Amino acid sequence: FSADMPVLDAIMPSFKVSLLIAFIVFIVANVLGHWMGYQAAFRKNTWFDYISAVIGMIGRSVPAFVLALLALVFVYRLTGSSFAGLYSREFLAAPMSWAKFLDGAKHIVVAVGVVTLSHLGFKGLRANMLDEINKPYVVTARAKGMKEMNLRIKYPFRMAMIPSMGTIGLSLPSLISGETVTGIVLNLPTLGPLMLGALKTQDMYLAGTILLFQSIMTLVGIFISDIALALIDPRIRLDS
Repeated sequence: FSADMPVLDAIMPSFKVSLLIAFIVFIVANVLGHWMGYQAAFRKNTWFDYISAVIGMIGRSVPAFVLALLALVFVYRLTGSSFAGLYSREFLAAPMSWAKFLDGAKHIVVAVGVVTLSHLGFKGLRANMLDEINKPYVVTARAKGMKEMNLRIKYPFRMAMIPSMGTIGLSLPSLISGETVTGIVLNLPTLGPLMLGALKTQDMYLAGTILLFQSIMTLVGIFISDIALALIDPRIRLDS
């Protein structure tokens, strides 16, 4: 209603940007979070454990829009350029080129960094690793001469990943249509600000379609969790 255009035409540009950022954050946050949790468990009470704990606490306790403001100020002080928006002002109306692509990549890095930090969760993995590494099956495998790196990855790390893998896919819908205030602060054309605008103008078709997209992404996320659990835990595979 507000834009006088079909709903899909209004949603798809924002959905593509949201999907790109969500995909990058989904990969980076999970890989980095699991690596930090793994390292923190085997480096308990070291400088790495303390620093990672502080990073995780900041990401979980500081609102994402505050992190976005701090990131914009830091990058501006560092480079002298504003990284708000998807492109710089001189590239907004320009056709796609290599220079415009690099400019957009620089702007996305800020958004990805902010959202990744706010979704970086590894404390549960660290706690599970600390529970697993001293269990009898780990001690037995080590006593039989199994290489330490293979032992850590094959047994305690896989067991510690199971709880986080069960909920890994539920972060996907929040990444795609969530972080509304962060999108507004960073001036990004994502689904969050679009959803807010639809609610303010009472555009029920636009808001309802965005909600439908979020529901579909929830199902996709649960499907990804099921596949990940089947890959790391053979006990739950449903074979004929």
